[in-house]
Amino acid sequence: PYPYPYPLTPDLQLVRKGRAVLARALRRRCRSPANQPEAIPDDIYPLDIVPTGNYAVSIRWSDNHMSLLPYASFVDGWS
Repeated sequence: PYPYPYPLTPDLQLVRKGRAVLARALRRRCRSPANQPEAIPDDIYPLDIVPTGNYAVSIRWSDNHMSLLPYASFVDGWS
């Protein structure tokens, strides 16, 4: 169910097949030209995680950046 049913904190881990991705690491995977990985704060966390079609999630971050991340960028074996 949405909104995302888990606490959205800097310690958030998205887990699939025993592998976890920290929120901060996930934000660094954003390929938006506006994203500056070296300037991402350590305490970044998602405010909203919303599925977009069958291939991606839209994430609004605590610094107001928006990311569109394909599942394939953080879920092993997703194609």
